[in-house]
Amino acid sequence: MEKIIFCLISNLVFTTNLPAQSERYTKGAENGYAWIAMEEPQLPNNDNKYKYLAAILEKENLVKNNFHGSEQLLCKSEKIKLLQNGGSDNFSLDNVVKEIDDFYSNKNNLEIPVVFAYCYVIKEVSGLNIEELAAYKRKVLQFCSE
Repeated sequence: MEKIIFCLISNLVFTTNLPAQSERYTKGAENGYAWIAMEEPQLPNNDNKYKYLAAILEKENLVKNNFHGSEQLLCKSEKIKLLQNGGSDNFSLDNVVKEIDDFYSNKNNLEIPVVFAYCYVIKEVSGLNIEELAAYKRKVLQFCSE
């Protein structure tokens, strides 16, 4: 009986320290809460965000399958444009990670899936103006709330 009580208390303590699973996901995809959690614990040479972005780039087709109707929200044409124009100083992986960190520093953006935060940054780097970026963000938020 003592073991059962100990397990119940341990489980309660452990689960109360974890964020609600639904908070880390929007429409089944990891969002800004998950992005921020990649920083914890802060370890030397922690490259979780870099690995995550690499996985997004490799699995873009999975995103299309998971987000039916989201093709217009992705940033394939902007990436092609950047690559054809020789890239940009702001297109480095380090800068993209920093810009996504900045994007999620606005608490209103935390529920946006990471793939759309990534596309926001790519669209920004490719030259979209403030109004176009705001329109993109509204479309993403509308899509996420449907």
